[in-house]
Formats: sequence, C-alpha cells, structure tokens
Amino acid sequence: MTRPARIQVGDPKSQPMVPFPPPGHDFGPRRIADAASYILEDDYGVNLDRIYCLIGFDAAALAKYLRLKKKEEALIADGRLPPLSKVQRSLRPVVRAVGLELTTGLFLACLDSPARTACPCGVYIDDEGRPVPMAPAGQGLADARADYEGFSVIAEVTIGKKTRREPLRRQYNSAVSHIATILAERNARRGYCLMVSRAKLSDEQVPVLIVEAQEKLERNHGPGNVRVLAFGIEEMAHVADQLGRLHWTDEEARPLTAADLGDILDTLHDGMMAWISSGKPFPEHWAARQFEKLLRAHARGRPVKTLFDRPAEQAGQAAGPAS
Repeated sequence: MTRPARIQVGDPKSQPMVPFPPPGHDFGPRRIADAASYILEDDYGVNLDRIYCLIGFDAAALAKYLRLKKKEEALIADGRLPPLSKVQRSLRPVVRAVGLELTTGLFLACLDSPARTACPCGVYIDDEGRPVPMAPAGQGLADARADYEGFSVIAEVTIGKKTRREPLRRQYNSAVSHIATILAERNARRGYCLMVSRAKLSDEQVPVLIVEAQEKLERNHGPGNVRVLAFGIEEMAHVADQLGRLHWTDEEARPLTAADLGDILDTLHDGMMAWISSGKPFPEHWAARQFEKLLRAHARGRPVKTLFDRPAEQAGQAAGPAS
C-alpha cells in the first residue's frame, strides 16, 4: 500500500513551503493518472472542472484571486501594491502549467515514501488558510523533486504542444543544472532526472537529447551516478494507474522501498540506453510498458535487475499502454 499523495508547495526563495493538497483530499496514484490524462485534452473547461478538483487544486479560488488583483491594478501606480507579473496576467496557461507540475509532484510522492516531496510553485494562501498554487516553479528550481535516503529524483515538465528539439533541449539543460544543485545541497551522489512532456522516446529528437544530457551528467557526476529518463504525459498517467492497481489496492503486493525504486529506475535506464545504442527506433510507449513490467515483477517478488526488453525482443512493437 502506498500512502496518500502529499507534497510541499511554495517558492522557497520567497515564502515558507506548505503541505498540499489541503485536508480532506486523500487519494492515490490512480486519481493522479486521471488528472494527467485530462491534461492532454487541451480543454480549459475540463482542466478547471475536472483535473484540479481531482488533485485538490482550487482553480476557481485562483481565478477569483486574480480577478481581485486586476481590480487593484489602479493602486499599483500609487506604490501600494507590487506590479502584477506576466504570469499573473495569463491565467489559463498558468493553470495548465501548474497543474502538470502538481500532478507530476504528486506522482513522485507515490513512488515509495520519500522523506520529502516538493513542487516549488508560487502559492497564494486564501482566507481560510488553504494553499492555492498560482505560478509555476521559479527559475533555478526543479519543477518537482523527491528526496530518498541516498538519492534524489527530480522531474522537469513542459506542457507545450510543440515538441521541437531546441525547446526540449532547454528542458534537459535545466534538469542537468537542477540535479547538480540538489545533490550538492544534500551532499549526495545519486540522482534521477525524469523528463515529462508530450514528447516520448519514439520521437526521434528525444533519444538525441537523452544522450547529450547523459554525457553532461557523467562529466559532472561520474558514470552511473545520475541518470535521465523520458516519459510522455500519457505514459506517466499509465504508470501512475498501474502503481495504483499494484500498491494502492493490492495488499499482497511487495512493498516498494527506496532501494527497490532505485533498482527499477536503474534497470529502466539500462534498457533505454541499450535501445538507443542499437540505433533502432523505440516502439510507441516503450517507457510506460517497461516501467509497468518492472513494477509488476517487483510487486510479485521477482528480481528486476536483469528484467528489461532489448531491441531484438521488441522491434516493431507499436501498441500503446494497456488500459
């Protein structure tokens, strides 16, 4: 059994971090999977009415807050209020970006029981003391992080529809920088960077960016200490759903510990790099299928260290994740 998803939110550079979601929102990985799936619908109404209710994000309170702030803009000229940021002027993209950051942070919170899981988004505290996330993570901060004994996992997310190489390269470069900062802060050597976007391993630019990032990480931290993995948003949703089926409802499943999670991520990364080295294109949804396979093997008490599909075993497979 996994515990209910809980993270810390708030920009640590400007405000204390607070627990999220608020009391009364206890849920597990399968609800996070639903939220991640809705994000792909690109429908603001669906985002507002479904996604954020699922994860305890009161988007209506955020909209009300921003409307009030706009009414007060007249006071800014008098120096009584700071100017609104560009982020505050663009409610819809903010809500969608924050939603993906929160969903990914909550997903990390369900992978074993990390000592700390954080999503450093800007937060507004409403009149009832509830945290209302209102701005994406600031510059220099990973979008989400989870700290375990001996290692950290960070996630860098992007909601953009376009998956061109250069915007994605900026995302990967951010991960290289952010994991270095976090490991130095913790005096740790091991880390994992999860890249979450619409782009998957089957998109030809993603393996190229992984190799580039991995080379930088090995120069900075030594071989094998920090590993980068890529998931499409729908793949993260699929893994969260399977995690819920295995560890939220199945009491006989073997508990997922930090050491087990490290073995699973190492094995997944080894398989991914072997596939990249083969030069073969990845089958659609490869990362989701392999992660699911490793989670299932672990839950049934089977070793995962050597359990991954090599290119010759899966060449040509193109089916999506099982529902």
